[in-house]
Amino acid sequence: MVYILQHKTPKLSVSGMMSCMSTDNFAEKIHDNLSKMRKQLRYTQKEVADLAGLNPNYYAKVERGDGIPSLKTLRKIAKVLNVTITDIVGY
Repeated sequence: MVYILQHKTPKLSVSGMMSCMSTDNFAEKIHDNLSKMRKQLRYTQKEVADLAGLNPNYYAKVERGDGIPSLKTLRKIAKVLNVTITDIVGY
């Protein structure tokens, strides 16, 4: 008899990351990092939003810490800023 062991790798999710820190801290960390990274590249919020295919008002809300973006949105923003999602969320 042959037994096959299956290893399931947990998927990374924003909600999973938030379980180890409060929502406010998580949003604040994203806010701080996005703002710093954007300013280092001398982009406006509108430029980042346009390049990422996001609504400028939504991006501004995320950067203010008033919203938590999905992983898909973080991926788009990270690509524009030439960083990783890990860089944005600070892990």
